[in-house]
Amino acid sequence: MKPWVKQEYEWLNRFKRGEMSVEGQPRCGRPSTNITDENVEKVRQAVLEDRRQAIDESSEVTGVSLSSCQRI
Repeated sequence: MKPWVKQEYEWLNRFKRGEMSVEGQPRCGRPSTNITDENVEKVRQAVLEDRRQAIDESSEVTGVSLSSCQRI
């Protein structure tokens, strides 16, 4: 079965249950807390100061995790 067909069946089942949204439901697990307005601004300022700076250098300078810097 192709992945998109599986998704269509999932949406169909949701609509049959009365759910009218195709958005994902909240999931268990740890939410992302590093991508805040404050951290976005820190990374933005670091990039503006030196546009040639690598992502790992931005992470070190700002104290924001490497993965969060990559997503920002």
